[in-house]
Amino acid sequence: MKNWPIISQPLSLGIIFLLLWAIGTAILPQYTHPNTVIMRLLFLFIGAQISGILVSLTGLPDMLGMLFWGVLYKNIGLGNFDGYNGLEATLR
Repeated sequence: MKNWPIISQPLSLGIIFLLLWAIGTAILPQYTHPNTVIMRLLFLFIGAQISGILVSLTGLPDMLGMLFWGVLYKNIGLGNFDGYNGLEATLR
């Protein structure tokens, strides 16, 4: 399979994220709920990385996939980071 080196990166990133989320849920369940600001930031980062890699499989720049993920994330209503306005401005 010639695309395995490209596909293995988002796959391993997703598996690592799920395992860390499971560990975090066992230790600090109040912070690992999907509606918390910290988890939404992590979903934004992980989703952008994975969508960037998937778009790069088509020969397009991976930044297009990351931008698409950010626009989609904001339009479905998950881009609300109340309480972290300074961090949001820094990330932009």
